[in-house]
Amino acid sequence: MRVVVLGATGRTGRPLVRRALAAGHEVVAFARTPSALDDPVARVLERGGRHVLDAMRDRGVDRYVVLTGAGVRTDRDPGQSIGSRVMGGLLGLVAADLLADSEAHVDDVRASGLDWTVLRAPRLTDGEATGSYELGYLDLGLGATLARADAAAAMLDVLTADPGSDGAWVGELPHVTGR
Repeated sequence: MRVVVLGATGRTGRPLVRRALAAGHEVVAFARTPSALDDPVARVLERGGRHVLDAMRDRGVDRYVVLTGAGVRTDRDPGQSIGSRVMGGLLGLVAADLLADSEAHVDDVRASGLDWTVLRAPRLTDGEATGSYELGYLDLGLGATLARADAAAAMLDVLTADPGSDGAWVGELPHVTGR
């Protein structure tokens, strides 16, 4: 399979590229240069994502898997624990712009007409891969974390799953977290 990785030099992009290559996939790696952006803090996901989605539709590429933060909520999420509500409140205070950017990008992805999956991760860590992660509509608490290498594994697993299977999560926004 030919896999395009946007943000390939990032802390999650690097393990994704390594894992995809090790699995025998052809990888096209893209990296952005923050200094080349006109406004690096204003709606990067939303604006850049629209270009990516348009290009995919123009070229007939129909599978899109993206990673965003667990702060993006959906009506399928379970009742929230106190820790989850506290984290959501904190995100709204200290990262409101980033959360709004992520939510706008997810809205565009949902309306794209592509076979998409949005994985929503808690706080990412730089630790070694554990080889274990959980996917689903989960109630993540304050202590939820995920190694970037495991996030990369989850992304590749979802991308390469048979699109008709439950493992592909097509049209879904599951959480992904460490076990």
